[in-house]
Amino acid sequence: MRTKKYAQTESLSARGESKMDARWGKIIFLAVTAIAVLIAGVVVVGYASNAGKGWPVIPVIPLLIAATVWLGGWAFRNFLVPR
Repeated sequence: MRTKKYAQTESLSARGESKMDARWGKIIFLAVTAIAVLIAGVVVVGYASNAGKGWPVIPVIPLLIAATVWLGGWAFRNFLVPR
């Protein structure tokens, strides 16, 4: 009877990928997600600050940058981590 861990290692090596590649894909995804969350946090703080001054403007460009960064990390994770 094969364990789940053994089956995952077997599928990785069958595709010519190592466990190290899979681990780096997850690490990079988590790091990029943290960066995107920090950007979104700055947007929220900026919005709250601007709303207090009477001009509540949602900065769209930083939100698009955060979404692009996160999507790039998601694509990188899916490229390195087989499903």
